[in-house]
Amino acid sequence: MKTPTLTLDGESLRVCDLLNIDTVELSLTGRRNIEQARVLVDRAIARGDPVYGVTTGLGAKVSQRLTARDQSRFSIHTLRGRAHALGDPMAVGQVRAAMVVRLNTLARGAAGVSPEIAQRLAECINAGLTPVVGASGSIGASDLVQGAVLGLALLGEGRMFDAAGHLLPATEALAAAGLGTLSLAPRDGLALASHSSFSAAQAALGVAGAKRLLEAAQSAAALSMEGFRANLSPLTPEVLALRPQAGQVQAAAELTERLAGSSLWQTGSARRLQDPLSIRNIVQIHGAALAALEIAREGAEQEINGASDNPAVVTELDTLVSCGGYLTPYLGLVTETLCRGLLQLVLAQLARISKMLNHSFSDLPQHLAQSGASANGFGPLLKPA
Repeated sequence: MKTPTLTLDGESLRVCDLLNIDTVELSLTGRRNIEQARVLVDRAIARGDPVYGVTTGLGAKVSQRLTARDQSRFSIHTLRGRAHALGDPMAVGQVRAAMVVRLNTLARGAAGVSPEIAQRLAECINAGLTPVVGASGSIGASDLVQGAVLGLALLGEGRMFDAAGHLLPATEALAAAGLGTLSLAPRDGLALASHSSFSAAQAALGVAGAKRLLEAAQSAAALSMEGFRANLSPLTPEVLALRPQAGQVQAAAELTERLAGSSLWQTGSARRLQDPLSIRNIVQIHGAALAALEIAREGAEQEINGASDNPAVVTELDTLVSCGGYLTPYLGLVTETLCRGLLQLVLAQLARISKMLNHSFSDLPQHLAQSGASANGFGPLLKPA
């Protein structure tokens, strides 16, 4: 079934929107933001204002002014001088997600990019054209290296996968899609290269995947509780209220829903008064992971809807401002926290599997195997687990 067109306005993109990308469009507000910001950039250039990477050099050459002739060439030089992503190509889904994120953040208007650049990005997404971008790129100051590779591909340099998955020179892929040549104005090259869209997209995809993983983990835990004949007292709302930690109530409610109708709710059904920690503490462990997931989701959605441009066009102030919005320490912290939450969950899950396969703990057949010397059940699976 065809996925509905995703409308990008720079404010309402969700992590789940990046899982199945088909076609996109800019909202009317997004187009206006881009156009209005570009007017401010052109005015600053006409006045000769010192604007980082537009009328001045980059990095150590920030104090050197660009001539009018240099300004017209500087955008392409900016991309070619930084398009050095290395290693195996990123997955097509990751690159497409980064393209969508960059188009969405352009809709904020802070980049001051030419409207034609945003249009080309949308056209490539909708035509199913995906640049080949190496997985190893920048460290620290934005996704500069990977962004430059993406930007050059939009101009016909580098390689692209077409909608059928064929690898082609970018010029051929663009021509086959009916997309002509594209020229860059001052500021466009830096806007295509310097942003956090790759980091933001990968974080968002990771968060979306973690959500599905946690849903599966909750179901697996409920099945383990049923098979182990677990004591359900740790799910008691009044007990959880004694130490109201984030995520606990949600974890308990979801487990309670999955165990609806189970005989375990009947008095005396549990196999023992107090179960092993990996079963008794499911709510605390899964609750912590759920809480970390929510924090990471909020952080990722702030990033995929936030402008990471430097300099930033601030239309309210009618000026361009040098800033540090490209750096992603908060995104790193929240995703690392989510990883740690998932690690705790996996370790408990491994312990729970071990208990389920151990007859002395579960009263179930050893390794859940059928009778007979030749059957070893799930024992071999415990090793890779």
